[in-house]
Amino acid sequence: MTLPSQARVNVHSIKTLKLLEYSDKQAAHVPDELFDAAAGLSVTTVNFSKNQLTCTPPRLQEFLSSLSDINLAFNRLSCCSDLCTFLQLVHIDLRNNQLSDLPSDMKNLTKLSSVILSYNRFKSVPEVLYHMVSLETVLLGNNQVDKVDPQGLMKLVHLSTLDLSNNDLLSIAPELGLCTSLRSLGLEGNPFRTPRAAIVARGTDAVLEYLRSRIPT
Repeated sequence: MTLPSQARVNVHSIKTLKLLEYSDKQAAHVPDELFDAAAGLSVTTVNFSKNQLTCTPPRLQEFLSSLSDINLAFNRLSCCSDLCTFLQLVHIDLRNNQLSDLPSDMKNLTKLSSVILSYNRFKSVPEVLYHMVSLETVLLGNNQVDKVDPQGLMKLVHLSTLDLSNNDLLSIAPELGLCTSLRSLGLEGNPFRTPRAAIVARGTDAVLEYLRSRIPT
């Protein structure tokens, strides 16, 4: 006989998959019983997406040394500074929240390889991202980003995917063409005139080549 409260906790997935899941509940809080069930276990993955969370659950700190993948998408977060102490994080999904900036302490996450920030309130690329050399994927589509610093991006030598689609970019600096590690660059749905839509439609290599040809010599 399963008590109603226990039905919410999948102990099997916690123990075997190291996964703590409480998603699609539209809840303002994650219940303590979920954390109680995972006590002492090295949880690596957390999925608290599709809720009404306005801050990071404080008890996440119990998995400080093991957590590598966290999904807080589709919530109501306006700040994520609590994540800066999770030094094992490799993937963070924060899409569809209310974020307009990222804390500078996020640079301490030296293993972070992908960060998803689509559908938030960013007006520029968060400054801290330019200092996170481990990044391979940055998704910033559907925000209000109106400028990008090519010099900052060039420091990200592993960056292969950058999505800036559906933002407010009025111009694309030619120096962006020097970011040779990029394999996928999303620029559709921005108001800039050059490169023309026909060039953007030809894909990342064509765009980067075009941009390089526009760099003043």
